[in-house]
Amino acid sequence: MVMKYIKLLRPLNLLMIALLMGLVRIFVFEKGLQYYGPSLFALQFSTVHFWKLVASVVLIAAGGNVINDIYDQEIDSVNKPDKKIVGTFISETKAWVLYFILSLGGIALGYHLALEVNNTAFTLFHLFSPLLLWVYAAQLKKSALVGNIVIALLAASVPLLQLTYEYGSMLPVYWDVIKMNESGNPLTFMIEWCFYLAAFAFLSTLIREIIKDLEDIEGDKRYGARTLPIVIGGVATKKTIIILSMLFIAALYASLFVLSIFERPLLLVMIYQSLSVVLIIGFGIVKLLKAQDKKDFSYLSNLWKIVMLVGFGSCVIYGLL
Repeated sequence: MVMKYIKLLRPLNLLMIALLMGLVRIFVFEKGLQYYGPSLFALQFSTVHFWKLVASVVLIAAGGNVINDIYDQEIDSVNKPDKKIVGTFISETKAWVLYFILSLGGIALGYHLALEVNNTAFTLFHLFSPLLLWVYAAQLKKSALVGNIVIALLAASVPLLQLTYEYGSMLPVYWDVIKMNESGNPLTFMIEWCFYLAAFAFLSTLIREIIKDLEDIEGDKRYGARTLPIVIGGVATKKTIIILSMLFIAALYASLFVLSIFERPLLLVMIYQSLSVVLIIGFGIVKLLKAQDKKDFSYLSNLWKIVMLVGFGSCVIYGLL
């Protein structure tokens, strides 16, 4: 029974969140400071604080996974009867209790963290995210594109939340140094990297969520959902995914030239992106054109998880070179 509770939380997805946050911490903030100002700047957001932030985000995300399964019981009985946990192995009442424990735990930890860094305004994310996940599971998930965009925005908010805490902790300490720097703010790389990764997370999550709607079309249609494949059809949805994928690649290359985060070293990052992210996306487009059944779309959904993970590897290349 314990394993059923663990599966309900989707531990691999939660581990991926923690891993990506760790990559940003080490290869953007720590390595970036070593390159741009090793003698001037040091992180003010402690390691303990960082792991409290990770724990808060992971708890809120886990709560979102639970409430999603609570509201999807009927649909899951059609789409994935062999994987349905709530209502089969775990009662709905126990699932609700688990949801509140996880979400309230994430909110409380976030509030405590905001108090420790002397800025309670940071609590807004920890309050707003569980509420949005509830609204998504209860209503927005069944609407065309809106629910997909909501989840994509929540994914994009994670690196921006890190930026809020990390940069926000440094700014008061080093404001005089930054103001006196004639060449501009040396911490700008943090902002650029986090917005880049947020955009990457948004687009890759949006595409993955639309693919998941293709995977779940049978149950969604039976229980009155109005997801994009139901509204415009499977063929049109495939075309939409391909267009978004091409825009994704175009935006990827455009960012290499527009954002100064890739001035060091531009060529190597471009080669990495081309040999990893772009090739995987191209392979995904080919597989999408041939995809016919749930198994095919499930494969593509997992493929886009890899796209996000490999994409975040760009900051590793940046930090190591």
